[in-house]
Amino acid sequence: MARVKHQPLRSGGSLWGPRRVAAGISLQQLATVTGISKGLLSLMENGRLIPRGDEHERVMDALARLSIEAASCAAVRIHT
Repeated sequence: MARVKHQPLRSGGSLWGPRRVAAGISLQQLATVTGISKGLLSLMENGRLIPRGDEHERVMDALARLSIEAASCAAVRIHT
């Protein structure tokens, strides 16, 4: 199925972009965990590409895992 680019669209990635940035997660980290290229993730975050359902689910799962890991690392640093 061909990808359709849209300009500008506020859905999908634009909802997770601020969450990713707030958690200190880079696009490269997210790309590594999800298997989705940085370029596609960037297009999704900027509302120029609508993520498919499976892509959106993979990103949300990865953000949850990476956010928990980041919080755990921060807690360890505070207590050491």
